[in-house]
Amino acid sequence: MKINFVGNILGSDGYSNHCRGLFNALFQLNPDIKLDVPLAHGWETQVNDAELAALTKDNRIADITIAIMTPPFWRIAMGDNTKKFIGFCVWEGDKIPQYWLEYLYDPQVDQIWVPSQHTKDAIMNTISSKGDVVSEEFEKKIKIVPHGIDPSKFFDKPVERKSEDFTFLINKGWRGTTWDRGGVQYALRAFCEEFGKDEKVSLLLKLNPAYINPQMIGKSIDALKLPEDRPEIKLNYGNLTQVQLNDLYNESDCFVCPTRAEAFDLGSAEAMATGLPVITTNYGGQIEHMDKDCAWFCDYDMSVVTEDLQYEGVKWAIPNVQKLRELMREAFSQGVSTREKGKNAKKFISSWTWMHSAQMAVKFLEELK
Repeated sequence: MKINFVGNILGSDGYSNHCRGLFNALFQLNPDIKLDVPLAHGWETQVNDAELAALTKDNRIADITIAIMTPPFWRIAMGDNTKKFIGFCVWEGDKIPQYWLEYLYDPQVDQIWVPSQHTKDAIMNTISSKGDVVSEEFEKKIKIVPHGIDPSKFFDKPVERKSEDFTFLINKGWRGTTWDRGGVQYALRAFCEEFGKDEKVSLLLKLNPAYINPQMIGKSIDALKLPEDRPEIKLNYGNLTQVQLNDLYNESDCFVCPTRAEAFDLGSAEAMATGLPVITTNYGGQIEHMDKDCAWFCDYDMSVVTEDLQYEGVKWAIPNVQKLRELMREAFSQGVSTREKGKNAKKFISSWTWMHSAQMAVKFLEELK
């Protein structure tokens, strides 16, 4: 089967990690793939053998094109060089933007892939909010192809701990605002309000530099006006290799993700693969790859997003900071129970691999042959 795969594999954001993970697994099952991605100077040093082979493959008429990008850009990827087209729609809030429906309804779109039931529900909620009826034919076009982890790159291993402190880890993109979707601001507040500086606990904040200028991190934290009598907050904002990132997970005791909305959340899945339990908001696509035996779920309220125009009319969760404090205290205090949750997390996420995602993808590709 000749496949064109359109997206970006060379960035450090969520879309790039998604593209790279799914492509490499899919390539093992069907190597006749051409990669169509934006290339920058020096790209040859950033790709593996499979990616190089797919990037240098000659242009041809593809049987199917898979485009991982927001729906308004799908038509750019369609062109006249493919027989069938699949658009991968990733979304976090309770509804997708209404104007996206035009692109999802396009008769040239043969399937719509989403990473979670949460994203599928968001599409359905938007259709219902318009008073439209979801046709059976349209709903059948929507296929859930979840994200995954690479068990060869994310796993638990013995490491020499740099500190005896119980370490909470946040690995998230944060733009430094008080309303940001990832919820870093809530984790910082809960941690600083719950724990005193004399307690043997610390917070490791790993931020993606694709979302914030490192020079602004200190000012953004100061703007939250957090209590000064607080434990240490350790900052890491480098572009880490997967080996370095795996080490970071293994140096921690609990992953914290009080997100406002997620389509899937790769960070929590990676953390679980290294044996970390998770504290997260009980809303979003991430709760589909964990349960109460490996995670704590924080209460929340829903709120309309007013700070970002592309989310007009969309709601995100606001995690309950007091409840978040209680859950972090529980994780810190109940050492044996917390470690047991971590073991359960590793077992739970073991089947959520990129290869499993690729196998599901192939099944849906076969339906279009």
